[in-house]
Amino acid sequence: MAENKGLKSPIFSQVQALEATLEAMGTPTPEQSALLKVTMEGRKLEYPARYSQEKLFGLYRVKWHLDTALEILGML
Repeated sequence: MAENKGLKSPIFSQVQALEATLEAMGTPTPEQSALLKVTMEGRKLEYPARYSQEKLFGLYRVKWHLDTALEILGML
């Protein structure tokens, strides 16, 4: 990490922006949680409802990865 080249840790304001994004995403409703559970079990809805299912699961994955990234950054 010499001379500010290559891989480096984000600055505090960048971590705060990630935290704000995670907070803005909110938490799933009970209905969304049920749909996420079904999705994780590998069941798929019929089209056109599957588009919403896939979008919700994508958002869930983004939220999960942001949370994981913030946990790891907190360990550094």
